[in-house]
Amino acid sequence: MNRFGLTISRQVILRWVFRSLAAVAMLASIKVAANYFGSQSWGIYVTSFAIITLLVAVEDFGLQTIVAREISLKQNLKNKIFKSSLFLRILLSVGAIALTLTAGYIMYPHKRIVFVIALLSCPILTADAIQSSCFSVFQADEKIGKVGLVEFIGAALSFMSSITVSQWHLTLHIFALMQSGSALIAGIVALLMLKGNSQSDQSEQLNTKVSWRHLIKTTTPFGIVILVNTAYIQIDTILLSLFKDSTMVAWYGLSALIAQFVMSATSFLMSGLLPKLSTETIDNVFKILQKVCNFLFALGVITVIGSLAVSRSLILTIMSTQFLGSVNPLKILIFGVFVSSQYAIYGNSLVARGKEKSLIKVGLSVLFINVIFNLILIPTYGAIGSAAAIIVSETVSATLTTLYFYKYFKKVFIPENYLRVILAGCGSVVVWLVLVKLNYLPARPILNCITLGLAILGTYLIILFYRPLFKAIKTTSRNTQS
Repeated sequence: MNRFGLTISRQVILRWVFRSLAAVAMLASIKVAANYFGSQSWGIYVTSFAIITLLVAVEDFGLQTIVAREISLKQNLKNKIFKSSLFLRILLSVGAIALTLTAGYIMYPHKRIVFVIALLSCPILTADAIQSSCFSVFQADEKIGKVGLVEFIGAALSFMSSITVSQWHLTLHIFALMQSGSALIAGIVALLMLKGNSQSDQSEQLNTKVSWRHLIKTTTPFGIVILVNTAYIQIDTILLSLFKDSTMVAWYGLSALIAQFVMSATSFLMSGLLPKLSTETIDNVFKILQKVCNFLFALGVITVIGSLAVSRSLILTIMSTQFLGSVNPLKILIFGVFVSSQYAIYGNSLVARGKEKSLIKVGLSVLFINVIFNLILIPTYGAIGSAAAIIVSETVSATLTTLYFYKYFKKVFIPENYLRVILAGCGSVVVWLVLVKLNYLPARPILNCITLGLAILGTYLIILFYRPLFKAIKTTSRNTQS
């Protein structure tokens, strides 16, 4: 294995570890806060957070990915690009906060509390501006493990704020402010990490200025993509809040959050590969993407099977019975692992090779489709309809992105290990059904979740990596043919 491969492997594993710890801390935070406030009040917070997420997309505007690519290509201007992008993000944050003031009164005239909570959460925009600017440098320097560490610190502080709110019986408004404070502290930590590891590059051209016009021009196409993609993901929650009550919004918000944590594995894997995809020859890029395709397909199969099996036990472990309405939306959303991995492979590769403009058409088409399906399905099916709409939208997005990649590079990737993965998946499903049928699983939700999850994962790995089994199958197949 070459030096880059070893570095990326370590960094991806490191971020995966910190990301997993952050997921545990965040789910614990949600468990404490949601059970304390109740599903009705928590649904209000989920709606408010969906609005903030849209505004974060305005503030981000695709800068994290594009700036990471620019730094990878222009290492001698790293510090100047970082400072310029941070200042630009802060300006966008001010605009996003102004947008909050306007949109809150227009969209929620009879739900002022949603607007108030969103306004109290606005410091998250500043925190995200700081964090994302630092993340761009970490990503370009192939140090994405630091990104995971900052995410874990933010999640741990969020958990501490949830504990404080529940113990001191504080209000939802105070909780929103404390969550913003947690994000700001994590942003400051990211700045300190960046300062402690940055060294002045003697080769930096001191008289060279980073053109704002160039930075904005380079970022705008992908920024539009980020805005549109975030809109079609978050529009489900916002439309659901307009048609249904806050309890159903809370159900959907919980299932969407769990699904996003699961699917984030593809995004940070591709973010770790972005510098290499930007600078390598196209033939080497194809080799990297083929390996990524094999890995993500194997990961996707076991993730979907495991999540379907333990979804009910998982919800009961992290929440009370009043959140059982999250189970069915989660089962639908989890299929997004497959389509999100396709988008991650082809979409990130298009961005890395400077072809991000093509993704604007994809995003606009998907946003339109998502809104139409939400308006059709939400009135009848509620949270399940929102989940179905997002899966349809993501499938269309992955398909169109794949077609654009083929248009530019005349190449698509098929998992080389698909037969072995499918066989391992079938074996895992059999074990799952047998354990449920024979009622061998513990009654307690957390033990049920762990036991069933380990049984399915163990079966999957044994079949996937047990070479004598596949040699026997090939031998039998050849004997049958002869």
